[in-house]
Amino acid sequence: MSSRGAAFVSLLLVTCFFAGECSNAGDREREAYVTLVTTPNYIIGAEVLAKCLRHVGATRYLVALVGPLLDMNDEQRLKAAGLITRRVEDIQIFEIVELLDRPYFNTTFNKLHVFGLFDEYDKVVFLDADVLVLKNIDELFDVDISTGYPFAAAPEIMPPDRFNTGVLVVAPSKEGLLNEFYPHWFSQDSSHRLPFIYNTLQTVASYYSPAWEMLKEDIKVLHFAGDDLMKPWSFEGSLPPSLGVFLFLWQSIARRVSLWQVRAENLLSRTPAGGDIGLHFKVLNVTDPEEVNALFRNRII
Repeated sequence: MSSRGAAFVSLLLVTCFFAGECSNAGDREREAYVTLVTTPNYIIGAEVLAKCLRHVGATRYLVALVGPLLDMNDEQRLKAAGLITRRVEDIQIFEIVELLDRPYFNTTFNKLHVFGLFDEYDKVVFLDADVLVLKNIDELFDVDISTGYPFAAAPEIMPPDRFNTGVLVVAPSKEGLLNEFYPHWFSQDSSHRLPFIYNTLQTVASYYSPAWEMLKEDIKVLHFAGDDLMKPWSFEGSLPPSLGVFLFLWQSIARRVSLWQVRAENLLSRTPAGGDIGLHFKVLNVTDPEEVNALFRNRII
């Protein structure tokens, strides 16, 4: 078999891994979900993302852009979870990091590499590794971004006429984002503005409780945005119980090799310390078992 043929078979197998079937696989060959893994801390996030996409019936495979801080063992761990890996160099814009006083932005600019994937993909859905996918979002590949800016995004909480880059629909191009800035995103056609349910920031639950209560049943992608203390694998602090069940859900998925083996009744009776795969993050105490069970019944299981 030629190297090109072998590559196609490999892509087909990974597609089937996520979709659970092989129908129309050829039509999806140039579309993919893409995430970014900049440090070893984010590997567990990518693993949870892969499990969620598979379980909700995603029909495209997941590609990880792997930064230079990850070694070969780290990359192999991602491949074992079913991800296709692509090595990328760090894009560091120190002036912006210093201006915003957010050191964790040092490597987050690596996601700009998604605009340079034009040799392999016509359209990608980029997902930060710190999101929790609760429902199938394959419809994002149908978003029309053929005119205007080559991406679609959901709004920031504040200001809402700016976009958050945790979830993006992108048409990679040679021009890319590195050679052009997009200050007028909000004035583009509405197809470039994704509904907030595709990138709901967890801070809504803490600071905008009426909006959270209105949104939470419809959320498709929950984004644990912010610094390391706000990530589900290293969370410290307090948060509303209605958000706590989602954090508990993420941590519970992370402990299991197979998402479909997760059952709420088992989670609530299990001593979580250590976990099934040697995790040692702080575990949230859930005070409302029925709410967790409902979340599993309605969203994941």
